[in-house]
Amino acid sequence: MSGCCVYGCTNRYSTSGLKFYRIPTGSRPFQSNRRRLWLQAIKRVDWNEDIIKNARVCSAHFISAEEDIPFPKREYDDLNLRYCQLQEDYVNLRQEFDTLCGL
Repeated sequence: MSGCCVYGCTNRYSTSGLKFYRIPTGSRPFQSNRRRLWLQAIKRVDWNEDIIKNARVCSAHFISAEEDIPFPKREYDDLNLRYCQLQEDYVNLRQEFDTLCGL
């Protein structure tokens, strides 16, 4: 491919400042999970292994951690939203528990 494989993305190698990443191979458990998440985020259903091994994802679809390891933005947003919801649920349950226990 001459550019990013994410559906709807028009970024190409000539775009300055972007990096392009290979899709993880999935040879180890951590990589296998990462590969699954990447393919899920890319939303391509008609791919085979030959297409996937040559595909690249541009850095516009990632946020970088301190270690500069790419992480899909959508997955991060989903996890962050879920974390906030769980934290709010915890606070509400804790208040309800304290009320029931007379604390």
